[in-house]
Amino acid sequence: MEGKQHGTFQHRRLNSLEGKVFLLGAMMILVIVTSSVSWFGYLRYECVGCPPSDVRRLQSSSHTFVSKVTAPFQTAKSSLSTSGCSIPRFRNDSRPGELDMFCHRPEPSKNACRAAEEYFEGKEPGKCGGQYEEICTLEFEDRRLSCHQESCPNGVFVLGTFAEDKGRFIWYPLPTAKRVAAKFNDNLKNRDPSVALGLAFIQCRVKITFKALTKNARNQKKGILQGGEVRSQQLLVFPNLTRTIGITGGTGAATNLSINILLIDSVSHSHFYRTLPLSVEKLRKMDRDERSRLLVFNYDRMHSLRARTFESLQVLMTGLFSDIPSALPVRPFLEAVKRKGYDILWYEDVCWHYQWGISRYFDFKKKRSSMDIRWKALRKAVSSYHIDDLGVSMASCEMFRSNDVINPFHRKDICYNGRQHHWYILEYIKQVQSLYHRTGRPFFQFTELNVGHDEDGLRIKTLDTDLANYLEHLSTFDNILTMLLADHGNTYTPYAMNEEEGRLEKYHPVFFLLAPRNIEDIVGRSGIEGLTVNQDRLISFLDVHLMMRHLIDDGSSKKPIDPRLSGYDHQARGLLDPVSSSRTCGSLPRFPGAECICRSSSGGFATTDDSRHLILADFGLGFLNNRIQSQVESGQAGEETAAVVRSCQNLLGTSIDRVIETEGTRNGTEIRMRIFVRPGKPFTDTDGFSVVFLVSRAESTVSVDWYERVSVYGRYGACADQQVEEGLCVCDVSKNNTPRKPLPIVPDDYPKIFNHTSKRKDVSECLSIMERRRETGTVLEGLNRCLNVTVEFEVHGATVNVASTSKLPARYIIRGNQSLFLVAFLAMGDREDWTVSYNVSVISG
Repeated sequence: MEGKQHGTFQHRRLNSLEGKVFLLGAMMILVIVTSSVSWFGYLRYECVGCPPSDVRRLQSSSHTFVSKVTAPFQTAKSSLSTSGCSIPRFRNDSRPGELDMFCHRPEPSKNACRAAEEYFEGKEPGKCGGQYEEICTLEFEDRRLSCHQESCPNGVFVLGTFAEDKGRFIWYPLPTAKRVAAKFNDNLKNRDPSVALGLAFIQCRVKITFKALTKNARNQKKGILQGGEVRSQQLLVFPNLTRTIGITGGTGAATNLSINILLIDSVSHSHFYRTLPLSVEKLRKMDRDERSRLLVFNYDRMHSLRARTFESLQVLMTGLFSDIPSALPVRPFLEAVKRKGYDILWYEDVCWHYQWGISRYFDFKKKRSSMDIRWKALRKAVSSYHIDDLGVSMASCEMFRSNDVINPFHRKDICYNGRQHHWYILEYIKQVQSLYHRTGRPFFQFTELNVGHDEDGLRIKTLDTDLANYLEHLSTFDNILTMLLADHGNTYTPYAMNEEEGRLEKYHPVFFLLAPRNIEDIVGRSGIEGLTVNQDRLISFLDVHLMMRHLIDDGSSKKPIDPRLSGYDHQARGLLDPVSSSRTCGSLPRFPGAECICRSSSGGFATTDDSRHLILADFGLGFLNNRIQSQVESGQAGEETAAVVRSCQNLLGTSIDRVIETEGTRNGTEIRMRIFVRPGKPFTDTDGFSVVFLVSRAESTVSVDWYERVSVYGRYGACADQQVEEGLCVCDVSKNNTPRKPLPIVPDDYPKIFNHTSKRKDVSECLSIMERRRETGTVLEGLNRCLNVTVEFEVHGATVNVASTSKLPARYIIRGNQSLFLVAFLAMGDREDWTVSYNVSVISG
């Protein structure tokens, strides 16, 4: 069936547009940066009349767009007043290099300070219920266990030890406290594999007999022992260096300086000072004490790459800034670490087979594979990455099961036997470091704590006492270089969502460096000067990596830097040399969505009711919806005419805010905004995305340069389509992800988009064009009303003083009962007159 639909309209503005009007260019689809970027499926277009080389099909392609930012400043002038409170400082005195800094962090306004007080001060985090109960006592020095019969009256003792060949704990019912101690001590003495990892759980179970529980133990599955009621439980940590040292080989120690990275997820510079007063005071005390074995450096202009962990770790641990890989490409760096003679220790507070943490970093998790297969893959990955110990990391799965959660991200607290999860990790690494100190053998340790990754910013307070104690432990060593840092600030708190200062804090993580006083013997006087001066200069994870690479120095520090990073300002020794005082955000590796923490002179928030911005928002929303549809189609086999079955809904725009226009960004203009959409059931709040549009005056183009979910999306995990990026989906949680046929589209009931009604134009029996006109342009959306018919059609157009987001003519395909965003037209420049005419020709369907 063929049909044509023509549309012509002219517009004369009575008043000049306030502000700037930007030129948009012809563009169909730009593939943008996400954690895993691909464009699939049936969405395609052909340039009618173009040479064969210009005919494109966007199918099964993958591309990453990373641009260096060259503008002096990248974020609009902050509306934060300098008359408010101050950004916290470690010391009150000025330091060399501070006054000549080109990057100045805007001071929070009084309103921002009041908001921070309202959100965080006087509010307590979740607390562990009950007191710590000691069923058994393990002596650190002689490693002998003694257990207390009175700790389990009328109950059955259970000992859980880790089976490294199976990747889970095996549970042994035992009738008396003496039997528990005897079995444990014998295993430890004989170096039985069950205690090699340095972990053991002990339980007291009641309401079941020893005989019945023993019978259940013979049939335990997946590391779970059924039966009875757990009255009390205890986790013992006892790292075993006879098992750990040199597991993956190495050529012998060539240094006695150990490197210790403690990464606390989602803690900004300001939030560290705001919520961890005991730890701050401990650091200041160490800094003031001339007898202290450690020098303390606090870098108050640390800039993150993005408000996500993986990308930050990629630069920190690899020095690479490129396509988002399936695994953290850290093997070459760890191989250099191993050649230097270090033992490599990797600890975290995430269950080993969860989708984040080592499962994501080392990419061993295979969908729909058994736990046995996953565990074998992990052991292979650990060997391949030269990791000598995962130790306490392996306790997380059982601790989460005890708390009825699968991850540490969304609970007020994660407790075990009256103690926070992080207490066990810090206790384990304290013991590890003490044992290594006795051997004189160096270690490279990475520890990640997710206690700061929550939805109200309060849980981090539970870390304060334990972190202060750990810092006191570190102060006793003179051969450990410690980096205490975060990957970014908190992303999902109301403060980060609603306050401009909270938004900036997302990209301003905390960073302390604790160096032995004798570090000068290794880095020289110039190295100390670099570490000192750079405390007030704009730095990034690349500077930290280059410093580590120099300290490791197996010759790799003399190798050329990754070409994709060579254009960014850097020093060969990273933080050990003074970085430029004229650095700007454009000098750093940074994803487009990461806002600059430096003050800018580009103006503040633009209005949110400007029709130009609403047209851009409509275009951005259409881009995301097309992406969802294409990803769903790519995962469903069958006839192309069949209506697609999906759970993820089309995103329906409700409002926009925080519109920032920045001139001079990457040879054009950057427009960023937050776009809010209707939530899925049963939620009543809004979901949101941060979207960055890049406008090139030279090329007369506009593109969606970046997007990122700025609301919690994990809540839709139960109903999201597997093919769709997890950060894109909004769905009805009550229906899970059960496949179901879509309801017929009713054009007359088509929802409003940003409170704007679409005008319907029927082109054929199946195809309708939904048009939304505004003062400065219009957008077109295609709608296939037929359930099992695919429509193919072309859009031709002519414009005066208008730019479009798609090159016309363009060809489109829409499957049954689906919609597709087609094109946005926007008036250019300061012209008073603009005209658009278009026609639609149906080719088939």
